Amino acid sequence: MTHQALHDPLTGVPNRVLFLDRLSLALHRSERRDSYAAVLFVDLDRFTTVNDSLGHEAGDLVLQAVAARLTKGCARAIRLRVSAETSSRCCARRWEARATPWSSRRDCLRP
Repeated sequence: MTHQALHDPLTGVPNRVLFLDRLSLALHRSERRDSYAAVLFVDLDRFTTVNDSLGHEAGDLVLQAVAARLTKGCARAIRLRVSAETSSRCCARRWEARATPWSSRRDCLRP
């Protein structure tokens, strides 16, 4: 039941509630360690057009593909010793990912 309350039912990724909780923890940890946290916001342009023209099933497939890619990207970041364990779906077409710790602000801004 807890999993259902904290994860998106379509994609299985953490929802906004869990994301904000983990972000708060990351910010406190960064403050204690004198490091930085980064947040990436992703907005799917023209997502409504996909839903309207191809149907909600196609839109769901797009959302699931985005979730898979962000989750895979977060897993890769963990292997590179960057803690980016939280990728979340915050609403229909918006996503967030968190990464910590960074030693400098410049590192947070690098692509």
